[in-house]
Amino acid sequence: MFLSFGRSLVGLWILCWGISSAAAQQKGANPIADPEQIIELARKYYGAAEALDSVETIYYEGEVLDPKGEARNGLFRLFLKKPFFQRMELQLGNVVTINCTNGTEGYRLQVNKKTGAKKLSILPPIRVETLIISSLENLNFLRETKHRRRDVRYVDKVDFQGQTCYKLEFRYSENLKYERLINAQTGRVMQVVDHRGVSMYNRGEIFSEGVRFTKIVESYRDNQHLNTLQFNLVLLNKPIHESFFDFPDL
Repeated sequence: MFLSFGRSLVGLWILCWGISSAAAQQKGANPIADPEQIIELARKYYGAAEALDSVETIYYEGEVLDPKGEARNGLFRLFLKKPFFQRMELQLGNVVTINCTNGTEGYRLQVNKKTGAKKLSILPPIRVETLIISSLENLNFLRETKHRRRDVRYVDKVDFQGQTCYKLEFRYSENLKYERLINAQTGRVMQVVDHRGVSMYNRGEIFSEGVRFTKIVESYRDNQHLNTLQFNLVLLNKPIHESFFDFPDL
């Protein structure tokens, strides 16, 4: 789903839901503050329920742009397969970096296409868990699955860039939580703030088989523009064998 491309990319692809606050309940909560209704609003923005539920794999292809969005710094590809497989590939110059998980463990592989040099390392547990969560949320378009427990809270209704949005917090653990702003009228996810304080803003749209995806994502941290991602191609249900996510033979 970027900063370092891999980490920001993970955050990019994670979605949303919520639960009404105790204060709202005491006042007699507005029904739209109910997380399930907000989830359905957001899912309708992406597409028809039948189309979303039929997705088994997603393939993304695009470019990493400089902060101004004027020059291409690299190319990326992202492969997702249910329930929680993920493989991200980034090419910057002659170096290709792959971050991958099979849902149990994960690795990082760097390959210099010019010299043939390779470096393989095992991803730490928190990094693997982050990849798994992003896969689950992307492949299921906000719908909860049995594979991970989560606590989703309705925080508030706020104004964002002149538009009314619902603020939701998604918490999987003390180390993994995400805040999202969802447009109260359209259901569009306007902003995502991940557990590292990276803010991602969604711009434009790209369609694949009737499902709507974000076209451009801009990432910031501490008011610094980190990078811009542009998605040029999204393919749904492209056949991907599970072995594609296994540790490589070097």
